[in-house]
Amino acid sequence: MNKIGRQRQWQWVEDYCIWLEDGSGPQEAAEAMRTQAAYFKLRAEQKLAERLQAGLRRGQTIGHALKGELKPDLLELFIIGQQYNCLTPLLNDYRDIVVELQRLRWAFYRQLAYPISVLFTVLLAYAYAATHYLPRLLSYSQSRSSEAVVEWVINIGNIIASGWWWLLGLLTCLVMAWRWLARNWVGRQRLQAERYGLFAQFRAINALWLTRLVAVLMHHHVALDTIFAVLIRVASPYAGWHLKRMQQRLAQGRVSLATVLDTGLLLPRQLFRISHRQQFNGQREALVSVAQRSYVDIQRSIAYQQRVWIVLCYLLITALILMLLSAVGSTMMAVMTSI
Repeated sequence: MNKIGRQRQWQWVEDYCIWLEDGSGPQEAAEAMRTQAAYFKLRAEQKLAERLQAGLRRGQTIGHALKGELKPDLLELFIIGQQYNCLTPLLNDYRDIVVELQRLRWAFYRQLAYPISVLFTVLLAYAYAATHYLPRLLSYSQSRSSEAVVEWVINIGNIIASGWWWLLGLLTCLVMAWRWLARNWVGRQRLQAERYGLFAQFRAINALWLTRLVAVLMHHHVALDTIFAVLIRVASPYAGWHLKRMQQRLAQGRVSLATVLDTGLLLPRQLFRISHRQQFNGQREALVSVAQRSYVDIQRSIAYQQRVWIVLCYLLITALILMLLSAVGSTMMAVMTSI
């Protein structure tokens, strides 16, 4: 498999599309891409063009020749774009969707970087106070016992100093487990958990991904059953579970798009908007409108969750600092009374 990043794959596909749109045949365009890549010493792009050339010589289609070389979603869009003669506009629309979703994902974590760094600094202060500062002060005190707050600070600091790798490993495992559950846990129990707000962000982003992609593909006159089949092949297990249920509803002859999409992924208000707007503007326009409103709703949800987590972080930081200051003050008072 050709190890080349998504961005470089995207650029290679766009360059190849330009050759095709200029009237070059698939084999001729691949040869031009190979020659240019060899001249500029781009080994990965050169191997990709050579793989395509070899497949075309064997009579394979472009999609089959590039299978295993391109990311699954990019390859599926490449095949659909060729089939429906909309390759370049489809790739441009998909790029906008990917950029939009990446912006939403990073928006949540970017604002949390500063409070988390402050919390990390406070925990380091606890480790230093427990292993160096407080024991040295207590050595000057004649009292053998210390107050409870001092014991708490020393115990917490010792845990951080001696077992920081365990804490870091545990935190990493929890994050990985949470991400795995978000992507792979499906079924009615998952739907019940989402009603209580669990994985709300992941659900909202997947709903936006689905509505935007379905709207884009419908705009390029791709049939809805074909859209579901394509998205199932590139979706996460969670989104794929919903897509398969949508596919079943469509196969049962459901006419209303809101009924087809009513699997628990989209919120009731989103389904209501689709049903209402479909009566006046058509399916695609209804999906575009809902996707635009969903983007605004997700932005507001991210901002709200950011504020909640930031407040919780600062409350924890304040409590830890007050406890540390109280411990230092109590220890200093014990030393002063011993002099």
